Amino acid sequence: MSHRPYSTDLTDEQWAIVAPLLPLPRPRGRRPTADRRRVLDAILYQTKNACTWRDLPRDFPNHTTVYRYFARWRDDGTLATVYEALHRRWHREVGRDENPGVVDSPHGTRPLLDGSVTVRTKAPDNTHAHLMRVKDNAPAERFGEDV
Repeated sequence: MSHRPYSTDLTDEQWAIVAPLLPLPRPRGRRPTADRRRVLDAILYQTKNACTWRDLPRDFPNHTTVYRYFARWRDDGTLATVYEALHRRWHREVGRDENPGVVDSPHGTRPLLDGSVTVRTKAPDNTHAHLMRVKDNAPAERFGEDV
């Protein structure tokens, strides 16, 4: 089945960067029927659009297949590695430092893959801000110097 392009689909250049980062199919059992590139495209689509897995467009692989890959790659750290590689490439393209450390979102918080959240807090006098990392209601961990 042909598919229509989505804004989250990987370019050939991006795929060349992340394809070697994906684990090889398991040596035992059935051969995979889903194209790993389309599976990753579906995961990126779901991440951007925050839709349920079941609501993925029909031109992606089956939603249960996509979720199984997502869960496996999330648990073994593959997705974090892929996101970091794409993020570094984007930083290179726009002329920024490839290892920016903490990136703040315009909304003041940024969810991280380990379940923590990066929070930007302002000083009471609005002269500076701090970046904090909060996880499981534990005390906040401060990142670096004032922002």
